[in-house]
Amino acid sequence: MASTTTMVQLTKGKKEVNYPEKKGFRIKGLKIEAAEYTDALSNAWKTTRDLASALRLEVEPFINKARKRVDDLLEMIRLLRIEIRTARENITKANKEELFPPLLAIYDAGDPLRWREDEEYKEPL
Repeated sequence: MASTTTMVQLTKGKKEVNYPEKKGFRIKGLKIEAAEYTDALSNAWKTTRDLASALRLEVEPFINKARKRVDDLLEMIRLLRIEIRTARENITKANKEELFPPLLAIYDAGDPLRWREDEEYKEPL
């Protein structure tokens, strides 16, 4: 069994198990792989940053429009709440001044169904 890496034999119970020997950080081949990995990572970082910048430029106008629309809707809701509050106050005031006095007069006069009770049974002339 010939391979480029040396094998370390460890005994586990009665059976021998072969494990590949770990490479140290000073091995020349590992330095080349680390440099390639660093370059690939650097390129990936730059590409991701460029894509994020381009995406931000594309999406930012839509976000600004949406923010403006939400602000407009919130302002409209605020104005409608004020209008509803004013209408509620006006209705309450009108009920107190114009509706309740006649209702109280009707209540004091008795049951409205019996007001013209004697006129209903009169015979026509």
